[in-house]
Amino acid sequence: MVVKTWREAATLILAVKSSANAYKLLMLQRSAASKFMPNAYVFPGGVKSEADFEPAWHTLLKERNQHNEKYDRIINTIKDKPLQHGLASEIGYRLCALRETFEESGILIANDESGKEIVISNPNEHIGGVYSTLQEWRKNVYENPDNFFKMFHSLKLSPGIGNLIEWSSWLTPSFDRYRFDTMFYLCCCETSHDGLMTEDLHDKKELTRTVWASPKEIVNDHIGFLFPPQLLETQRMEWYPTIEELTTFALEREKEGLGMWCPHKTILKDGFIVTYPGDDHHNYDEIAPSSELKETTIEEIRQQATNLNRYELNTKTKRVEIQQNTDWYGHKHLGHVNVGEMTMLN
Repeated sequence: MVVKTWREAATLILAVKSSANAYKLLMLQRSAASKFMPNAYVFPGGVKSEADFEPAWHTLLKERNQHNEKYDRIINTIKDKPLQHGLASEIGYRLCALRETFEESGILIANDESGKEIVISNPNEHIGGVYSTLQEWRKNVYENPDNFFKMFHSLKLSPGIGNLIEWSSWLTPSFDRYRFDTMFYLCCCETSHDGLMTEDLHDKKELTRTVWASPKEIVNDHIGFLFPPQLLETQRMEWYPTIEELTTFALEREKEGLGMWCPHKTILKDGFIVTYPGDDHHNYDEIAPSSELKETTIEEIRQQATNLNRYELNTKTKRVEIQQNTDWYGHKHLGHVNVGEMTMLN
């Protein structure tokens, strides 16, 4: 039996329409003092709270989503599934992603009574309830996650869980001190980038910078500060240049379900590789320590495999290459990508 040594979390990849039907993604830079992934650029997200699985959410969501086809899509997938703390995990983890996004970026994603998407980012906007402004609600949700439910209960809004599409699932590898089993959701907003307040949305505590950029811009401009989940997920999105193409693909891919990615590290003569599911050398044991083949080079171990799903780091040159020729639950492989220098992966 596997003894879990990790915490469960949820992350939101937020895409908003920009010029010419393209889109920008929201990324936040973590503080240099962060225990986990310092200085890295990440999507908003965090550890689940019991408040995300409060059974009272069920009644609120049912009452306020009677005309919301996106919400119905989720409900139709969770019939007869077990509940976690009184609420289906497909709902609870989406609530976690929305709450953490609100806490970290100040962006509230919701639906009105007709099911229309509402995205609020102006901290001074009066949204009602006991704390009135968006900024005041954000502060109180940050201090107590229970206030996320209280906020929606007092407003004529519903959290936009139907807007979130299952994208991927990652478990931090065993060689990291802090481990998280994280659901990645994609939200393709109908709201345009121009309609949002986009500057300095970060919480100025755990996060120090807000970035809105296309997938290509993120990879080109911040490659040295992207860990594998953020790098690979961003590169996957480069297949889909418009927000309509991205949305259509994501909804179709969601039907295939998810398989968790837990990276496994193999230390080699001239560096190391990190493999993922589908790679011939991948170790699927989630608690297995890193492997060592110190007489074998990166090139030699690559030649021994037919199916590749890995990144390779040469410790002398600090250069990283991605090698993928296997698809995974609907996600197309990236092929061979010469990433460049990535000092954060040492």
